[in-house]
Amino acid sequence: MAEEKVEAIEANQWLITDDGIPAYFMFKLLQGKVSVYSRGVKVNELEVKEGQQPVVLGIIAALRDDRMHTASIKAESKLKVVRIYIDHIRGILKNEIPENIKKDISVAIDAIVANDKIESLKAKLAASPKTKVQIPSGLGEEAAAVLRQISGMYDKVAG
Repeated sequence: MAEEKVEAIEANQWLITDDGIPAYFMFKLLQGKVSVYSRGVKVNELEVKEGQQPVVLGIIAALRDDRMHTASIKAESKLKVVRIYIDHIRGILKNEIPENIKKDISVAIDAIVANDKIESLKAKLAASPKTKVQIPSGLGEEAAAVLRQISGMYDKVAG
């Protein structure tokens, strides 16, 4: 096994961004504090103190076909990290996992990615502006029926 190269990252640096560009690496956080952002809103903080178990940041990108990060991560303090290339994780999953458990691993990954997509869609829906579908008077019956249907459906999803 190759020796891990520990990098120092200063506070206020963005490690990971959810900006629609495929990811090539993620990080193992050995020490320090980071904030997790979803759609520009801080949703979580993680801190690893010296001697604690490291946390891998950005692993979902390695599991997704499009390699997209779905959250952004910012250093809140000086960090000690190890950069992990996504191709390395994909290589492990493809070539080093025993055949007899690959199906179970695939099912788990599919569930993780599906849940991540669901959570992302929920956040998008919650952040969407609210509206009221207006049905103008004088509209033809068929057009009015379509707008009533849309209005009813929207009311259900927008709550």
